[in-house]
Amino acid sequence: MYDPAHFHVNGMARGCYVYMLMAEAEGCIRIKVGLAANPIARLADLLCGCPVAPEVMAVAELQNRKRAYACEQALHQVLARWHWHREWFSFNESDREEFNAAWRKVFTAFSTPSKRVKWKKLSVEEIIAGRQARQAASRHSYGRAGDAGRDFLRHVREDP
Repeated sequence: MYDPAHFHVNGMARGCYVYMLMAEAEGCIRIKVGLAANPIARLADLLCGCPVAPEVMAVAELQNRKRAYACEQALHQVLARWHWHREWFSFNESDREEFNAAWRKVFTAFSTPSKRVKWKKLSVEEIIAGRQARQAASRHSYGRAGDAGRDFLRHVREDP
């Protein structure tokens, strides 16, 4: 079944994404490294049980799920020294340069001459605001249909 969300504007099929969810807490920078076919939908799931308030989500698209999984695993390996909890990593500001150098090595290894793997930064606040606006628009259009249903029921009850 065709789903436009699985294709780029040019018609090419989308790959899979590796993401980093970033937050600052207790004087440390906390990062969750993960894998998702739809990172925006994954963010919604993560916000429910997230131990910290995320501020930025960075996503990098890879050609397919197998390659994205391998990249995610490589990131977990090179970032192991900063492992905090499950897929979360934690480091101090003084480690930022070394942390960034570690993930850059992985991205260089997974880049090809035709496709450089790179992060695209997204504001979590903007993603949430956009999602809430879409939900409100959806409720608004549903609400009008709901009004018709209530009017119908009121009409039915008023008839003898």
